[in-house]
Amino acid sequence: MKYIQLNKDIITDLLVEIEEILIVKTKEENVSTSNSSRNSENKNNLKLPKLELPVFSGDLSAWLSFKEIFINAIDKNYELSETAKLSYLISSLKGDPAKLISGFSISDENYKQAWETLLNRYDDKKNLANSLLSKFINAKPTKPNNQKSILYLLDTCNLAIRNLKSLKFQFNEFVNLILVFIVQEKLDESLRKQWELSLDCEKFPTYDDLVSFIEKHARSIRNANSDHLTSRDCISSNIQSRDMNKNSAKKNTVVHNTVVNNSTRNKCILCSENHPIYKCGIFNGYIILNKGGMS
Repeated sequence: MKYIQLNKDIITDLLVEIEEILIVKTKEENVSTSNSSRNSENKNNLKLPKLELPVFSGDLSAWLSFKEIFINAIDKNYELSETAKLSYLISSLKGDPAKLISGFSISDENYKQAWETLLNRYDDKKNLANSLLSKFINAKPTKPNNQKSILYLLDTCNLAIRNLKSLKFQFNEFVNLILVFIVQEKLDESLRKQWELSLDCEKFPTYDDLVSFIEKHARSIRNANSDHLTSRDCISSNIQSRDMNKNSAKKNTVVHNTVVNNSTRNKCILCSENHPIYKCGIFNGYIILNKGGMS
């Protein structure tokens, strides 16, 4: 009986320990579940950080840069929920792209579908290449000594080239020759002559050579305009200073003339002193003598 009682005590102690272990484990699981739920809730309720994203309106020449920025800033941002990503996507579209995904309600499961819908419509390599080539070929020609038109041509062509390269097109010597020909035909007559004079007759120029030449010319125009403005400001300053000196001289002349006139006006005709004649001692003495004679 004593042995049985001992076993019962051991079993009872074991059961108590097991129960305590289960209680502790249950509490840990509850805490873990609570934290997980809280983290999930915080993620869903997270205020969207302010991100300056480009707005895509359907222009194919702008699609590649928009896609790259959106993927890096939003799509690959694992701190954002799918709902937040869809909110950013919707706020970054207008026009036809916005209408294309307007039927998707904002929820986690709709983000991937909305993004895939945009990719299927606009991420078409052939159409993108055609659009970029059209931008390149139809870029506006330069105007003589007009820095703005020169930089516009340069920026338009460079953007098209960068995007075409991102589409994995190969740029060989023949393509380079065509690019140089198209761009140099858009230079105004004076700039075209300077370009031709800068070339080495022994080799064909590269597109990078042409870009470098145009950039240098644009800088020279900017510097010349800056020098002209500085010179004009100096001339204007000198004119203003001269006018101020003239005005000052006029004022001094007026004051001097006034003093002289007043001095002349007060000069006594008898004694030439600076006082009215009625205050002159000679005049007053003469009056007194005459009065004495008259009386």
